[in-house]
Amino acid sequence: MEKLMARILFARSNLFARSKSRPGAAAALAVLAASLALTSCAVKNRAPLQAGDTTFPEAKGFNSFSVDQEVQIGKQAAAEADAQLPELPARGPISDYVSTLGQKLARQLPENKYEFNFKVINQKEINAFALPGGPIRLNLGTLQAADNEAELAGVLAHEISHVYLRHATRNASKAQIAQIPAAILGGILGNGAGGQLARMGLEFGLGSVFMKYSRDAESEADYLGAKIMYEAGYDPQAMVAFFRKLEEMDKGSGGPQFLSDHPNPGNRAEAVTGAISQLPAKRFVTQSNEFRTAKAAAASHKMPTTSLFTTRAAVDCSMTPMAMVPATRFISRRSTTGMVVIPAPVRWRPWIS
Repeated sequence: MEKLMARILFARSNLFARSKSRPGAAAALAVLAASLALTSCAVKNRAPLQAGDTTFPEAKGFNSFSVDQEVQIGKQAAAEADAQLPELPARGPISDYVSTLGQKLARQLPENKYEFNFKVINQKEINAFALPGGPIRLNLGTLQAADNEAELAGVLAHEISHVYLRHATRNASKAQIAQIPAAILGGILGNGAGGQLARMGLEFGLGSVFMKYSRDAESEADYLGAKIMYEAGYDPQAMVAFFRKLEEMDKGSGGPQFLSDHPNPGNRAEAVTGAISQLPAKRFVTQSNEFRTAKAAAASHKMPTTSLFTTRAAVDCSMTPMAMVPATRFISRRSTTGMVVIPAPVRWRPWIS
């Protein structure tokens, strides 16, 4: 934050020198700097959650994007990511179940300004991610790793919270301010959010900085996620149990990617316990027949190999079995519009129609 503030002050000094043509630019920068300073000094301790739909935490912190812009960015990013990821069909026992569970959780929010939709990626790695405005994607491996419905609900509630609290666009807003001189001279408030990001060299993607959350953002998502789970009838401690399971996996070699994108904010179990300490006792849902059906389908589902990420050209029948093993080396590939970046096997070549 100190480096960011220094860059803002430097940018402001440059703009003061050019303020004859844009007299409001320096004042705008002063407001932005003050907003970030206040945000960085925010109190981290959170009061215990209360029951009811009028007691939900709200999104806070400086954000230069409107909700409409955020939804539009998410739609475009999701369309490009969906075209390149090995997703399961939109209808089927697994996709239907995950979508139904996700929508049940999203309905607990006091107002739904976002267009939540849920899809399953046919990958064994344990991971999930949320794009701005509502698109949420869950790896099949996450369903396979969940021991019950409450644990899976915890992952989805956590991702829904990242959307509702606008964490991705808050990250993008901070990056914009770091590049404020070029942004203001180019008119950052015009020509649409997508073009705004493109001009600044920013993107929302699986590997982008905007999808890697700070520990404070993770703490906020845990806090709101616990509230969503409680109102939907799930024990918030199941979210903690699943994250603890991932941390145990991480002690070996090559832990889950989920932990890289969602770092432990520290004392996760204690924080969630404190957050729900004043919520009235209720009977929680742990398991369901729908979860059992989806889990069984996931267990028998065939995972793709690297060969499924190659081109539409005719299959080379001379390939040896060794060439069909899953990829272990990945590189970042950018979509045709340059807005989405995803990790892909080194041997993968994008389909071109």
